[in-house]
Amino acid sequence: MGAGIQRGVIGCAIRPFRGRVEAAFARAAHVRAGDLVITLSDLWAPPHPYAIAWSRFAEVAAAPGEAVELSAEGLTVGRVRALLGPMRTYTPREGAPRWVGHAVLARAVAQARATVAGLRWRGGLHAWLAPDLGAADRWSRAILEGARPGIAAAADATRARSWGKLAEAATQLAGLGPGLTPSGDDFLAGLLAAIRYHGTTAGHPVPQAALDEVAWRGSAGTTTYAGFQIRCAARGLVSEPVERWLMAVHAGSNAITVRTAAVAAMGHSSGVDLLAGLVCGLEKARGWRA
Repeated sequence: MGAGIQRGVIGCAIRPFRGRVEAAFARAAHVRAGDLVITLSDLWAPPHPYAIAWSRFAEVAAAPGEAVELSAEGLTVGRVRALLGPMRTYTPREGAPRWVGHAVLARAVAQARATVAGLRWRGGLHAWLAPDLGAADRWSRAILEGARPGIAAAADATRARSWGKLAEAATQLAGLGPGLTPSGDDFLAGLLAAIRYHGTTAGHPVPQAALDEVAWRGSAGTTTYAGFQIRCAARGLVSEPVERWLMAVHAGSNAITVRTAAVAAMGHSSGVDLLAGLVCGLEKARGWRA
């Protein structure tokens, strides 16, 4: 059965694949294809290098366990084939296009923190970014207190360029919190994405092999999907809102407030958890002390 020609967005890393639906939701599904986890969704989901989004996603009615195949003929989910028409390809920028001064970055990160402080309560690590808010509910307080040792260890390791200790901190954060992407995993993904995009810590280049090792150590202690997102972040393969935030911060752009709000709106608390990692990564990559 065909679902007609449809338009949407496809990630730059997508190649023909075969896999099975591992998790299905009303507006998205995660497909396991070997070591990859590919997201299928309607257009509400932000573009990602390992995602395909199109307007009539609901017509495939993806269910856990169903076979999925992407070929030249289209995308087949179970017995339904979606004939994908011309699609925009999303390719995130590899890294900061130019060197950024300390003062520019400091102002940008401070503006991002101020923006988060003015947003409605999102839970997770919201209070880490905006300490004056305090954790508004018991569950968020428990997550924040549980994450503090791992966050502190990750921050110190990043500033000191101690990749082995950063890997140890990753194991502390992995799987911390509820949901498909726990708060600790989102923080770790944000931290690695920021370091990767910035390109240096304490003025020295960051070895890609070190980031990959940290990501693999962290991904071993959490869900399949969250672990894959951590490994992607270490390679700079991030969603479009995260890429735009990193670009705005490194450009000292007036769009920082808008970009911060866009990241914060992702998921339930995933957005603010990602922002916590992004902010921490940039602060410590520049050698800032608490």
